[in-house]
Amino acid sequence: MGNTLPKTLSKTELQMLQGATVFTKEQIQQLYEHFKELTGGDDYIKLSVLKEGLAKHGITYDEKFIESLFYAFDTEGRGKINLQQFCSGLSITTKNNTDEDKLQLIFSMYDQAGRDAVSRDDLVTAFHSMRKALSGVRLDKDKGEPESAEDLEGIVKYVNEVFEKVIEVRKDSPEDPIHKGYMSFEDFKVCIKYHPLVIEVGSFFLSDTCKPVFNTPEVSSSTLQKKRSSSFRRTYKR
Repeated sequence: MGNTLPKTLSKTELQMLQGATVFTKEQIQQLYEHFKELTGGDDYIKLSVLKEGLAKHGITYDEKFIESLFYAFDTEGRGKINLQQFCSGLSITTKNNTDEDKLQLIFSMYDQAGRDAVSRDDLVTAFHSMRKALSGVRLDKDKGEPESAEDLEGIVKYVNEVFEKVIEVRKDSPEDPIHKGYMSFEDFKVCIKYHPLVIEVGSFFLSDTCKPVFNTPEVSSSTLQKKRSSSFRRTYKR
């Protein structure tokens, strides 16, 4: 059990969180109240809280993938998400798909083993788990009808196309991890230029998951243009 949170945030804490996120003071206060509800007053969110929240809202994903989402927010690898990580992570989910912090968050979510690299199996597992986000998407270009999101064969074929394209682009860099079967973050940025669906599905998943469970506040496009949250960086390897 963690430390008990105070009834309200101090002025200093409020200013710090506002400066590090795209949220207003009022939105941060709302997030703080919801954070306390989720944790029962403790100062961190545990993995079980995320799983219970998803189940409560009828959202079902592969358990390993839920853990990847949790550890994408838990940037220190302590097995718990504190208030700053909670607010910063949600702030990033509201941002445009071209934002580097959001790309890093989604990359970390796909990185099932916490190795700072994404394998073909990682991406297949993620896409298959996110079948709700993939419903109606045609992954197999040789067929005229949309693929079923349950069609694992279609997902595998699409993921192979993604990796082969990055290998082709990186052919003059033999030391690149992509030639060993892993996609680095730099490879990932190459990947989404040719296959934007990879980032679009991840973004949809974040919205579909975080909004109902964590009550992510709405942020206007003008606010996003004016303000950037602090850079997202994982400081450990799982």
